Amino acid sequence: MSAPEIKLEYLPPVARIILNRPKARNAVSPGMITEIKEALSEIRGRKNLAGVVLTGTGAAFSAGLDLREVKASSEGGAGDSFEDSERFMQLLLDIYSFPKPVLAAVNGTALGGGCGLATVCDIVIASEQASFGYPEVRIGFIPALVSVFLTRIIGEKRAREMMLTGRTISASEGEMFGLVNRVVADSELIATAEMMVHSIARNSPDAVALTKEHLLETDGLGLQEALRLAAAKNALSRYYPDFREGISAFLEKRKPDFKQE
Repeated sequence: MSAPEIKLEYLPPVARIILNRPKARNAVSPGMITEIKEALSEIRGRKNLAGVVLTGTGAAFSAGLDLREVKASSEGGAGDSFEDSERFMQLLLDIYSFPKPVLAAVNGTALGGGCGLATVCDIVIASEQASFGYPEVRIGFIPALVSVFLTRIIGEKRAREMMLTGRTISASEGEMFGLVNRVVADSELIATAEMMVHSIARNSPDAVALTKEHLLETDGLGLQEALRLAAAKNALSRYYPDFREGISAFLEKRKPDFKQE
């Protein structure tokens, strides 16, 4: 039986997903994709969790897709290549659309598909030692899947620069690009990410999930269509128990008692 390729730890309100292939610089294999998806499914069904921290074991966050696996799928024909690509696509979408916030705690190198994992997280906390890049063009590959998210997050010009040059950028440059939310000392990385989850845990879980859902649904819409959807979502939120509790608590000058579900 092969060793698990991730670690899943619970420290409510935090769930940790730790990429655990340090000898392979946490390269993303089909097995790792399956394990991450299973972990997300398990986390989704558990109460008392406000967010997920995704990080890596060892010196790298993730060096990207396991190129041995990519090569093998390409040799298997177009069907195998598409299945392999679609598997990673679904993982990126699962993280991006997950109802609870997902925070990347980037502890080292994040390249290619590994950088993609960080990119699709809601919040990226980076160690001063972290670095980011999409070097696919240097080996005749393209960052097609991650480009869909990257252009939305950092803008087309920055995304073009990263993807066409293939160069690696530092954590501080990643922050300037809008790819990274905060840069901290390596010793403070996990604590900072988990402190942010604790901060989120004080908010309404209904409102947090609805906000994520709303951002996903309005992405790419025109102004009028987005506003109509926003008005409907605004009205819908008023019928949730957390809304009634939050408004009552505000008027009664007390802390709201939200239940993590």
